[in-house]
Amino acid sequence: MASKYYGDLVFSTGEYEMNGQKKKRWSKSGTVFEDPETGRLSIKFEAIPAGEWSGWMRIFEKDNNNQNNQKSKQNKTDNEPISLNDIPF
Repeated sequence: MASKYYGDLVFSTGEYEMNGQKKKRWSKSGTVFEDPETGRLSIKFEAIPAGEWSGWMRIFEKDNNNQNNQKSKQNKTDNEPISLNDIPF
């Protein structure tokens, strides 16, 4: 049986401040898959960090990504203008 998508492998590329809170910037480094029969995870690297990097990566599970995207979409309507301060770059 084929592996199924589990989440994204990401690493922190820095920090920024939004609404008085420090947030991290994330960059995708690969994809994580789960073997449904054994439950073991496999990683497919698409990029390797270069330069200064802590050596740590994080898995953003697909459920967490979907929940965060849905929350942010619920907070904004199509007719509501977006502030440049809301864009993390």
